[in-house]
Amino acid sequence: GYYTAGVGLDWIQINSRCCDLATALEYLVILTSTRHKLQEHTRWQGAFEEHLEQTLTASAAEHGRTLEELKVRFRVILLGGMFIGENQVCSPIVHSFESLCKLRQCMEPVRAFRNISGGNFFKSISPSEFQDRWEQFQKSVAGMFQVVGRDTKQPLLRVRTWYDARRHVRAKYLQQWERHSMAFHDKKKHRFLTNTYRFWKRSKKWRNPLADNLAALKPLLVRWQNILQ
Repeated sequence: GYYTAGVGLDWIQINSRCCDLATALEYLVILTSTRHKLQEHTRWQGAFEEHLEQTLTASAAEHGRTLEELKVRFRVILLGGMFIGENQVCSPIVHSFESLCKLRQCMEPVRAFRNISGGNFFKSISPSEFQDRWEQFQKSVAGMFQVVGRDTKQPLLRVRTWYDARRHVRAKYLQQWERHSMAFHDKKKHRFLTNTYRFWKRSKKWRNPLADNLAALKPLLVRWQNILQ
C-alpha cells in the first residue's frame, strides 16, 4: 500500500509524497521536527514561506534526505465557527512555496476573528460587524480558489449552505444581543433620570443664606411698624 506523512501548522496542512510505510514514518519525523522548530522560533527575517522552506530543508538534511525527495504539498484550512460551525474550508492542494504564500495572503483578512466561535459571538461584535466579516470570509474563500486558477462556484455554494444551516443559531444569539442592548440603554436612561432627580432634590434643599436672613427680618419689621404706628 501507499502512505503519506502529514502535519498541521497554523492553518496549513503539509504532506509528503506517497510512499511505503517505512519511508512515510521517516518523513513524518522530518515534518514533525520542522513543526517543532517553527513553533519554538517564532521570530525570523523574511517571509514565513521562506523560513518554512529553510526549516524543512534543514530537517530533511538532518535525516539524510532532501526536500526534493519529500515532494511536499500544501493546503490551507479556513475555519469560521461563527459562520459555518465546525465545518472547514480546505483550499486546493499546491506544490510550491510561492502558491502557499498566495493562499495565506487570501486568508490573512480573516485571521483576526478566526477564534470567535464558541457561545454568543454577538458579545464580541455587533450584528453589522458580523455581516461585514461574513462578506470578508466569503471573499477569502473565493480568493483561495481564484489564485490557483480554480472555479469558485462550488466552494462558495458549500459555505453558504453551511451558513444557512446555522440560521437558527444566529437568530437566538441576535435576540440575546437585542435584549442586552435594550437593557443597557434602559440602564443608561434610568441612571440619567436618577442623577437628574438627585440633583433636583439637592438644589431644592439648598437655600440662599440671604433669603433666610430676609425671612427672619420680616416679622421684626412688622413689629417695628406696629410700634411706630
